[in-house]
Amino acid sequence: MERGANGGPLEGEAVSEHDEREDYADGPWRKRRVPEKVIRLLGSAIWAVGLLQFCISVAGLVVAAILSIPGAGHKDEVDTFDFVAVGTYMIVGIAWNSVVMRAGAGIERLRGYRLAVLGSVMSAISVPFIYFGVFSFPLGVCSFALLLRSDVCARFAAVARGTIKEAMPHPD
Repeated sequence: MERGANGGPLEGEAVSEHDEREDYADGPWRKRRVPEKVIRLLGSAIWAVGLLQFCISVAGLVVAAILSIPGAGHKDEVDTFDFVAVGTYMIVGIAWNSVVMRAGAGIERLRGYRLAVLGSVMSAISVPFIYFGVFSFPLGVCSFALLLRSDVCARFAAVARGTIKEAMPHPD
């Protein structure tokens, strides 16, 4: 096939309708691709961490309540102050991890950017089971770094504006 002087088509030859410049004009999140599986995985992991901590908080509250009942068959009596202190800590854990779970669900759907950032920071701080921080701290830092990327932020904004109808289709 013959080509023109600059390697392009000859005069009168059919030209493709595809313009390569249009490949890069789809939006700011297209410049650096973050696989949506990574966003979904981090959202699911944050939600799972929040659920586990939520369950630990509820269990701690129930155990503290049982131990505070006088004559319930336990050897050591629990002081009222101890019950109030442990109960308050567990209630804070329940509220804290409710926010983390909500943020994890929002990250999965790319909705609620501010809540997602708050939830990623909160998931890095392990409440009430501080030893679980070995898992939750790296997860929170990784998700926080991901949420600060301009392409991910723009994707959240596009979903909020409604320019993208479905944030991420769920796998069948």
